[in-house]
Amino acid sequence: MTTQQLSPAYRDAVTEVISAEGAFWEASISEAIRLIPDGVSALIFRINDTPRLTFDAYLDQDGTEHEADEIDGDGDGDGDDLSLFDALDEIAMQLNVHEHDDAATWLLTYSGERFVIEREWGTTR
Repeated sequence: MTTQQLSPAYRDAVTEVISAEGAFWEASISEAIRLIPDGVSALIFRINDTPRLTFDAYLDQDGTEHEADEIDGDGDGDGDDLSLFDALDEIAMQLNVHEHDDAATWLLTYSGERFVIEREWGTTR
């Protein structure tokens, strides 16, 4: 049996892909944290029936859970900008997570099948 050596170009490409994935996750989590409004302590995500990661709910400062679409408050939603709900769901979608184990690799597990990004991410991770 002969063994094959993987080329340096291939090994470098694999390293770059892994590095880019890590950078994308970190940027996505940072963006979600940046978007957390005052009065919200954490964002909750889950794998929906599509299946894909989706923005599911949020916790206020008292730890009370609210439906995700309530995060926009009473805003009129006009204009070309995404609503806060849509922006957070877009971040979740772009992470391309379709299975619980993949989400659990990057996010903190919250109440079984859901995941959380906390405002104070750096102190909880």
